[in-house]
Amino acid sequence: MNEDIIKIKEGKMPEALRALYNASQPVGLGMIEYEARDMTIAEARHQIDEGVGVWDYVKGRYMKAWICPGSLLFVGRYDRQLGFHAAASACLEFMEPMDNGAVPAVG
Repeated sequence: MNEDIIKIKEGKMPEALRALYNASQPVGLGMIEYEARDMTIAEARHQIDEGVGVWDYVKGRYMKAWICPGSLLFVGRYDRQLGFHAAASACLEFMEPMDNGAVPAVG
């Protein structure tokens, strides 16, 4: 299993993106663009509808997440900065088992 990739339930990608954003923190010069308020579902859906599939920093918060085919979300760099399984912890309610049945352990 690749712990850098999580599978998101169909139709729940905006919720997962919002969860990642809301769990993230500003890093370095991100403080310049930092907005303390949480992302809404509408804002997350807009990001996806606009074709944004790779997030680096969003409003100063460290994201480093990529949408991949098959409702997969690459989150390895997110976890590297914010902690082991930080993405899985944020997105747990929107995750589903990978094709091999595995879901990353949270902890």
